[in-house]
Amino acid sequence: MKKFVSATLVLFALMAASTRAGIAQKPLFTAADTQELLAFKLTDQNVDGYYKATMAVAAFAKAHPEMKFNDPDENKDASDTSLSDMVAHFSKFPQFDSIMKSNGISTRQYVDTMMVLVPGMVMVDMERQGMKYKPSPILSAANLDYIKKNHDHLTKIMTEMGGAGGGQ
Repeated sequence: MKKFVSATLVLFALMAASTRAGIAQKPLFTAADTQELLAFKLTDQNVDGYYKATMAVAAFAKAHPEMKFNDPDENKDASDTSLSDMVAHFSKFPQFDSIMKSNGISTRQYVDTMMVLVPGMVMVDMERQGMKYKPSPILSAANLDYIKKNHDHLTKIMTEMGGAGGGQ
C-alpha cells in the first residue's frame, strides 16, 4: 500500500496543480461533474493512454525543468474547481495537450480517467486489506468492477507512474 500511496500522491498533485490543498466541507465535485464521472467508463484504451501520457509528461518535465505545469491559485479551493477547470488548466500548456494527443487520449479523458481510477484503486486496495472505506460518489459499479478485474495490472502501472514522478 505504501508504494501505491506514493503513486497516488504524485497523480493527485498533477490533478490538483491549480488548487491549494485545503478542502472545505463542500463536495469536491459539482452535480454535473459527478454525473460525468459516473457516466465515464474505464477501458483498456483510456487506461493505456492515461499511463503512456503520464509517463510522457513525467519525461517531458524532467527534460524541461523550467516548464511548470502548476501555477497554484491561492484564492481558489479545490472544492471550487470543476473538471472543466482542470482541463483548462492543463490546456494552458500546449505541450500537455500535444503529449496527450500523441498518446491517444484527450486532456478531458485524461482528467476523467485520473479522477475515477485513482480513488477507485484506493478503495479496492482498502477493501483487499479488510479496511472500511466510504464509497466514492464518482465511482460507478462498472468502473469498480473494471478496477477489481484488472487490479494487478493497474497496480503495476500506477507504481510505474509514481516512480516516473520521482517518488517512492
